[in-house]
Parts: sequence; C-alpha cells; structure tokens
Amino acid sequence: MAGLSVAFLLLAMSAGGQELKVFPVTIEIETQSDWTTVTIEGLSISKYEVVEGARAPDLRVSAGGSTVSIGKRQYDTTRVVVDVEGYIAFAGDAVEVVVDKGDLEYTTVRVYTVVEGARKLVWNFTNSGVVPGSGGVNTRRARLPVSALAGAELRVRVREPAVPKMVLAFYYPWYGNPQGVSGRWYHWDMVSYREIGTATDYPLLGPYDSWDPRVVRSHIRMAKAAGIDGFVSSWWGPGTFEDEAFARMLDVAAEEGFKLTIYYESVRELTADQISAELAYVLKRYSGHPAFLRFEGRPVIFVYAVGAYQRSPSFWRGVIERAENSSGVKAVWIADTFDTAYLSVFDGLHTYNPIWISDHLSTYLREARLVKSYVGVPSGGEVVRKLWVATVNPGYDDRKIRKPGTYVPREGGAYYRRTWEAALASEPDAVLICTWSEWHEGTEVEPSREYGFAYLDLTREYAARYKAWQPPPARAPQIGLNLSASDNLVTIEVVNRGDEPAVITQLLVTNASLGVAVEPEGFRAYRLQVNSTTSAAFLPFIGPGERVSIRAVATGSPVRVLAQSWSATGQRATAEAAVEAKPAQQRQPKVTGSGGGAPAWQWPLAAAAAAGVLLLRRRRRGPHS
Repeated sequence: MAGLSVAFLLLAMSAGGQELKVFPVTIEIETQSDWTTVTIEGLSISKYEVVEGARAPDLRVSAGGSTVSIGKRQYDTTRVVVDVEGYIAFAGDAVEVVVDKGDLEYTTVRVYTVVEGARKLVWNFTNSGVVPGSGGVNTRRARLPVSALAGAELRVRVREPAVPKMVLAFYYPWYGNPQGVSGRWYHWDMVSYREIGTATDYPLLGPYDSWDPRVVRSHIRMAKAAGIDGFVSSWWGPGTFEDEAFARMLDVAAEEGFKLTIYYESVRELTADQISAELAYVLKRYSGHPAFLRFEGRPVIFVYAVGAYQRSPSFWRGVIERAENSSGVKAVWIADTFDTAYLSVFDGLHTYNPIWISDHLSTYLREARLVKSYVGVPSGGEVVRKLWVATVNPGYDDRKIRKPGTYVPREGGAYYRRTWEAALASEPDAVLICTWSEWHEGTEVEPSREYGFAYLDLTREYAARYKAWQPPPARAPQIGLNLSASDNLVTIEVVNRGDEPAVITQLLVTNASLGVAVEPEGFRAYRLQVNSTTSAAFLPFIGPGERVSIRAVATGSPVRVLAQSWSATGQRATAEAAVEAKPAQQRQPKVTGSGGGAPAWQWPLAAAAAAGVLLLRRRRRGPHS
C-alpha cells in the first residue's frame, strides 16, 4: 500500500495554548480475536484497507476519527490485518492507545512513520489473553511517545477559530395555550393550577404559550441576566409549530441583543434529500437575520443525534454540501456525538444530555483533547481547529412521560455544579445548558415553583467565571395594584412603578371570576381556577411604567387580589389590594381533587385543587439523552 506523500507548510500550530505536532502515519492492526477496537488519541483517519483475512466469516471493519473496529463471527480466530492511513497530532509528549478485544487470542498495533513514501516501524503494542474481571472487554492501554516518531514531524498551520466564549441553552418553543397567541393546547397536558400532567416541575410563568412575544421577552431577559447569550431552539421542520415559534422569536431576540439558532431534530424518518431541503430552508429563511447565531460571520447550526438511523459522516457530507449549495450559505455545523469520525464533516462536537456520563471531568478533558487535536487531512498548509462545546445539566426526570423512565437527582444543585466544573476544566469554545425549558424531562433551568431562580443563580455564577463577565445588579421590581368596581364588574390594574421589568407576575384573585386582559392591546393573561373562590393569572413581561388591566366578575365580596412579581435576576416584590363589589348571581364551579379546604388567601396554594383538568394532544418523541 502506498504511503502518504503530501507537501505541507512548515509553520507553528497551536491547540489550547500548546504546540501541536502532526505526523503522517500508517497503522497496522493485526488480530485473531473475534472482535477488537483500537482507539488512538489524536488520530485522524483518512483511509483504511483490509490487507489480510478479507474472507473471515462475517467480517466487519469500520474506521473513522480515532477508532478502528474489527468484528467477525463469534469464536472465529481467522487472522485479519488492517492498514490505516492518517495523522496523529500530539499536544503533549505522548498520546494514549486503548485496545479492547474479546477473550480469544490477541490484537497487535504497529505504528509506522511515513517519509517520502517509505514506511518505518517505530512502535508496537500487543493486547493478549484475558483481563480478569473485565467482563469480556479485556481493555489494555499504552502510551505512544512523540519521541518514537521523531524525524517525521510535519508542522501544519492550524488557525484558531475566532469564537467568543458563549453560554447557550437548548430551548423548547413547543408550548401552546388556548388563551395565548397560538390559540391551542400544545405540549402542556392535564393542566391544573396544582400540576401539569406531563411536566416534571411547574413553570413559575405558568402554562405559557411559546408564540407569545412577551413570554419570549421574559425568557430572554432572565437568560441574559444569568449570563446566557443565546438559545439553541428545537426545530422539527418547515411549517411546524416550532418553526412558527422560531420565526416569531427572532425579532424579539434582535431587540434584546440576544442570539438564536436551531437544534435540528434529526431523529425522524427522512431521506438525505429531505434533510438537505429542510436545512437549506433554514439557511435561506433565517440565517441572514441579525439575531441568528454566527461564528466568524457564518451561521451556526447544531444537529441532534447525527448517528441515528446509521447516518454516517459521508451521509452528512452529502446533506450539508447540498444544503449549502442550494442556499448559497456556508454554515458552521456542530454535531451531537463524541465520535470524532464526524469531524471529517462537522466543525465541532457536543453532546445533548450528559446524564449518560459517569465521570464528566475525565470524559470532557479527553473529548476536548480529541476534538482540538483533530487535523483531518491537511490541504493547502492550513486547517481550522475544530470546536469543542461542553454541555452542563441540572438533573433529569422523565418519569411522567415514560415508564419506567429515568431519574437523575439534582442533589440540591450539586449535579449541576459538577457538570459546570467539568465543562470549565475542559476549556470549551462554548458551553451548552441542557436545558432552558424541557419540562417533560425535568432538565429545565427556567424558574419553577419547585426551585425558584436557584438554577439561574448558579448559571450566573459559572457564566461569570467562564466569560469573565460582570453580572447585572440584583434589583426588585416595584409592582402596584389598583382595584375598582362597578356593580359586579371589577377592573384589576397591575402597575410596574419601577425601572426594572417584571418578567413574571402571578395574581391570586379571591371572590371574582377572571376575564381577559383589556390593555395593553394583545396582552395575554394565562388564567386557571384554583378552587371554588379563587382564580390565578400568570402575566408575562410587564415593562417599566406599563399597566395591565384585567376585567373580572365579582362572585363574592370583597374581591381580594395578591400579586407577586419577579425581576430578571429573581428578586421578588408583592402587592395586595381589596375592593367591595356586588356579587353576580351565578353558580360556583365544582372543585375536584384534594386540598379544596386550603385557605384561599394562602400563597402559594400548594395543596389547592383544580377546577377541572385540561387535556391536549402532544407530540410523542424519543428521549434526548
């Protein structure tokens, strides 16, 4: 097999502040085991060839990124030899070689340097026999020193990407409420004041509508105050509920100096042409918007589960090429995988939900090294360093939507802290939060009844460390209430008297049946019955000096209102008022469930029951984990 012979510029290369030395190599893997996997840190594979044993029963060979896998029929010991060509990049004095194999026979790894087409054996390692207690995996490790390859070094110019440190959060824009802009229930299921049947926790903003621009503005203000720079928004194709939500979000984000991009939901049965067409649609319709996330002037797109449906790097290469050619836009593509083979196509890697990782620190440190040292097949004397994006997570609980489900406890914030510490130690190009608002799986950091602003407070702490960012001052809103009555008609006016927006306001109204907001025009108040005498309303963004008026019909007297408001940094203010009114003659709604005897004026009414259960149709999907 011919060796590599490529001309390179002899220039310095750096990764993570260290010089990166690159060597063209040929690696020979010889095995008589029925299966083996060889991973070499810093290896970028360009091609491979089976040179012996091609007729071994059920032979399966794959090579990409830094890993070569060989499988055969169980218990078969036919000798197989595979030659691999590629490059090993060293950021230090050695790289790790990991060899896994079955219980049978041996696997030998031989490394040859290649200079002007000539091969020279410089290092070898054999994994033979059984490792006691390994359960048939038989892992052995070795260190390949850079000194072994002395004299064959190629210094390739690797350009550091000019990417600012950013904190991004996965965002779910798929919630609908009949009282909101979308006019329908979507993804909120079995809704009552006490709980939401398919939400692990209860949003402090209530069962909101993702198409509501005030909801979006509230989310963005809270995110910015916690050091989050943008949302990676779950996207399911043109014309979907999430597509419409994304289109509506962009202008709000632009006004707020906030960034958005899509999370391309690839776990759908689509052809390569269909995926290309959808991605071209995003690039054509959205990537030119000033709020769309860009790195070095190019729009950024995250792609979920790139390996689903056996989609290989070559599959995605064709998809991306067609999408970019059709749209005329070249993008930055970041894949959800830790398989470095996909770096031959994608510009960076991340993982969506890191709950599958047992040791976040060691895993992130290793993955960061692999991604940052990947050089692919250099051409023209320069490559651009690949991006490493580390994911943090507060915990996980999908037991309301899946049986038996998965539960990873939050540990009072300790789990979130561990993932943040691991992420920061890996010196990522960006940090991803899983998630802002995935209420079904309980990964949200958006404020909830259960946790308040605790996870945004933690986010603020770590974002400040990561970006050397100065958090905004913590200031409470100044909220006021004005009540007036004419016979049985009551007007409730909520006034923001300060210079800080109220991003969340909750009202508890006793002895009145709430109607819609009458001003400002288009304002949406999300209303639920608490018990036979009390109603609740959740009000999104109320700006400084704004007034919101809601009409109600008195069912008793006096009509009492208690308001709680929160600023973007989580400071709370309360106000209360009462007015005498002439009750309307109407039958009170029947209350179902437990807790109806709780005092109507108690806040919060944790035990209050709903006046009914509201149902919706929600999309069923696979877990993002």
